[in-house]
Amino acid sequence: MHVHVNADELEKFAREIKSFLDTQQNATSRLRGAFNHVKSSWQDNKCKEFENNFSDLVNRLLRFNELAQGDINHLKKLIAVQREYERTRHGR
Repeated sequence: MHVHVNADELEKFAREIKSFLDTQQNATSRLRGAFNHVKSSWQDNKCKEFENNFSDLVNRLLRFNELAQGDINHLKKLIAVQREYERTRHGR
């Protein structure tokens, strides 16, 4: 694999993705908990609509999370290749 990248920038970006995923997962869990708390007293069509929309969103977010984890792993490989290239090129 031949790579010309800025390993530091890729590393920072991978951390940003991970941070975003963690924040999104925490927010989703909080919202799910809050909804479950009010669901028994909020029983109309809008409640069911919200539940369906939220379920759809969670499924899409889970898929995005899976894909983003793959992207993070790919970035880590690129970073490792670039760092090795820099190490051997500069004789470190």
